[in-house]
Amino acid sequence: MTTSQTETSRDGDGPAAPGTGTGAARGRSRIRAVTDVPEFGVIAACVLVFAIVTVIQPRFADAANLRVIGLDLADYGILAIGVGIVILTSGIDLSPGSIVALCSMVSAYLNVNDNIPVGLCIVISIAIGAVIGYLHGWFVTRLDVPPFAITLVTLTAAAGGALALTPDGLDPEHCLIHLREKGSTERWQPVSPTLMTHLLAHAETRGGLDSSQRLLRYPTGKPITGRRYDHLWDRIGRELSWVRTQGISTHWIRHTTLTWVERNFGFATAHAYAGHMDGRSDTVSVTSTYVRATLAEVATALSALTGEPHPLALPGGGQYDSAG
Repeated sequence: MTTSQTETSRDGDGPAAPGTGTGAARGRSRIRAVTDVPEFGVIAACVLVFAIVTVIQPRFADAANLRVIGLDLADYGILAIGVGIVILTSGIDLSPGSIVALCSMVSAYLNVNDNIPVGLCIVISIAIGAVIGYLHGWFVTRLDVPPFAITLVTLTAAAGGALALTPDGLDPEHCLIHLREKGSTERWQPVSPTLMTHLLAHAETRGGLDSSQRLLRYPTGKPITGRRYDHLWDRIGRELSWVRTQGISTHWIRHTTLTWVERNFGFATAHAYAGHMDGRSDTVSVTSTYVRATLAEVATALSALTGEPHPLALPGGGQYDSAG
């Protein structure tokens, strides 16, 4: 190549060096292959929203806050795998949430009342879910029942099992309520004296504390169902405009409360406050297996949050008073 040809190539007026155009085209092809993926827009939007919120409120990206969000979303992520398969086959399933609650309640009941080992309870819960799934498939494929209809029936039936709270789950002396939750978890949760007073009054007016019936009932005596919760925040929003404007919901209250507890009493107390007390199922960190908050520490955090004394609260208010 002559000197003039070399200069021409450097100026960009002549032919490009061998392989240069091919490499650039190959790079553009790779970028296009990534951006053409349908999920790319969703992922990019999530990253953008995360970045914007972090800039506005830097604490959003704190490790503790991300742990709380991860714990809340982990269950939904697992459920989304099964629901996603149904959607890919042009179907719909309305019942996963209620089935999870039902299986958890059955597993907890068998473990506590019948002393069945935890491992066997888990197997039984999985078997119950599998049988329900098989029945769904049989109704849809054999009887041509629309997926929407059959899973709506299961949702309604399963939700009733999760609302089977009875008055024997109240401990007025220590202001505790007995919770049966997902993952075969049973625990006593501190509540404020005000809430306990209203729960007792509700039980007395809806059947009595010795009725052995469900605690949460309509004035007619009929047990409430999951639909009551579905419309609760809509009704509150119609009465209180700021609830509707700020998007207040059960999840919002839970997230805000746990964030406050974590920042004033530490991660261990917030972990226990949320009900994640069993280290065997804890996927957050090894540290949480050894650092656990006691029931008294949870009661102390509740007392500071509500401004009401609690029978189990530690003297002095724990970290909250010392920090103030």
